[in-house]
Amino acid sequence: MKAIQKMLTGLAFCASAMLAVSSAEASLVTSGVDFVQRGGSFDTGNVAIGATAFAPNIEGSGVGVNLPPPQPTGYNFGSGPIHTTTGVNNGVYGNTGAWLAGSPNSFIGLDLGGLTTVSRVAYGRDNNAGFGDRANGLVTLQYTAVAAPGLATTNTGNSATGWQTIGTMDYTHAGSSTVFTDRHAFNFDSVSATGLRLVTAVSGRGIDEFEAYSNPLTSIIQDESTNATGIGFTFAGAPTEPAPGNLLYGGSLSGNTGTVGWRPLLDMDNVTVEVSWGVSFNHNQDVDYFFDPDGAGSQSEIALTQGVNQTLFANQLTNLPVGQAWSGFFEIASGLTLTPESTFRMTGSPVQGGSSPEAVVTAVWRFSSVAPIVAPIPEPATMGLLAMGVLALGRRRRNVAVMTA
Repeated sequence: MKAIQKMLTGLAFCASAMLAVSSAEASLVTSGVDFVQRGGSFDTGNVAIGATAFAPNIEGSGVGVNLPPPQPTGYNFGSGPIHTTTGVNNGVYGNTGAWLAGSPNSFIGLDLGGLTTVSRVAYGRDNNAGFGDRANGLVTLQYTAVAAPGLATTNTGNSATGWQTIGTMDYTHAGSSTVFTDRHAFNFDSVSATGLRLVTAVSGRGIDEFEAYSNPLTSIIQDESTNATGIGFTFAGAPTEPAPGNLLYGGSLSGNTGTVGWRPLLDMDNVTVEVSWGVSFNHNQDVDYFFDPDGAGSQSEIALTQGVNQTLFANQLTNLPVGQAWSGFFEIASGLTLTPESTFRMTGSPVQGGSSPEAVVTAVWRFSSVAPIVAPIPEPATMGLLAMGVLALGRRRRNVAVMTA
């Protein structure tokens, strides 16, 4: 399907317009890239680290005046420059390191130092969620294979001679929006690139930490430090948990209701979902897992694995010493379709010695997606029918509107 969509770029834009799902608050429409993750953090193998960043301008110089090319230094408030080009790939999230477009159709680019395979990028407005402004507008992702790409590299539409477009991400929201403040990750068909750039249609658009990876995002581990709907519980003395972090036990906890919610904020098809938990002396009740495909939307909740004993190892056969170990990963579902609105619910009984349901110790999740089978490229005579039929239906919201809030 991706091959078909890339061959019908113009018609894909038309289909995108027809199929766009919008709301009064915010929407994200993509073409040529697949939105896969909202939020999250740096992954291993970020090839943007160490690359040379370049931009024709940056909004402001401390007095609200755009600085001229070739490479401005950004705002300077006496404590040092902020919003610099070099801040966009320095491995640190936050507003001060975000680049701000100094004009319409400005860009932030990366010289990767040589031909590099790239199939995923990620960026946000302020990945620390401090600022929700400057997040509107169309952003175009481009690549080139020319030697030493930079400000003089032109937009030729051919990567061998200049910039060529991979895809677009169009963000629309009213006022400040924490939805688009967050880091967003996008997969696409791999390219061999010496350089990447993000072209911003709107002046002032903020780009925080331009990340690039050789591998697409198909498997991810999350814990309570990543994309939790709420963090409100810790257990002193818990053993070190599996990657990515060690914030001990966590989840969205509301009193003694016995229910915990988890929203992974992923957009993936055919996903296998696994969980790992810490064994705790005062949490020994069986846990039930449920899945709501669209959060509080119209789709009915689905019952997943029931009666999971979280004092046992992941194979549900071997007891572990309480308070001493984490279980392995236990599969609770497979073949799921996740959107950023999808929510998991775990229920368990509050037990003596603890003020939370047993389910709250389910702190580490693994999501693995199997890529769909790519349809063969059709004969030219069938392209018109595809444009009106198959493309209009499309794979689930891929390369059209992929998120609303």
